[in-house]
Amino acid sequence: MRCEGCNANLTDGTAVCPSCGKEVEDRYLGFPMAWYKFLIYFGLWFSALREAANGLVMMTGSSFGASRDAIFQMYPKVELVGIVFGTLCWAMAFLIVGAAITLRGLKKSGPVLLLACYGGDFLLPIAEAIMLSRASEGLLTAVDLLDASKFMLLMGEALFFALNLVYFRKRAVLFR
Repeated sequence: MRCEGCNANLTDGTAVCPSCGKEVEDRYLGFPMAWYKFLIYFGLWFSALREAANGLVMMTGSSFGASRDAIFQMYPKVELVGIVFGTLCWAMAFLIVGAAITLRGLKKSGPVLLLACYGGDFLLPIAEAIMLSRASEGLLTAVDLLDASKFMLLMGEALFFALNLVYFRKRAVLFR
């Protein structure tokens, strides 16, 4: 946290700036902020790295393993879908970094960006499964692509969206 008077670095809980003597307002207004700090210092950065790695896997088609070249030869649109969704994963990674930075600065757009990230993480796999199913002419079905583990991840994203919506609504006064 920084002093609004002289911009000096302050530790959390500082009541008076040691540099200029200005009284420091409690920027968290007594709200517990452990989840917020986890998000801005670890969670979102890890998610951005995960999205970038997913994008690389999608762009290269490495998720198809040894049958990659055969699938791409039989169904060239599958490769295009991978490139498009890989690029979208990279865009999500940048959006997640933007959310971390704006949340860190207590900007009003921070919670909105965070919720957009959860929404994107929910919608992208569904759209990818539908597009891969169409591009492979039914060889890969959307049901096969959205197996139980992906379904559980989607439910987790929906749950995190709802929980963060409540969490940041309660703390809306902190974000300017």
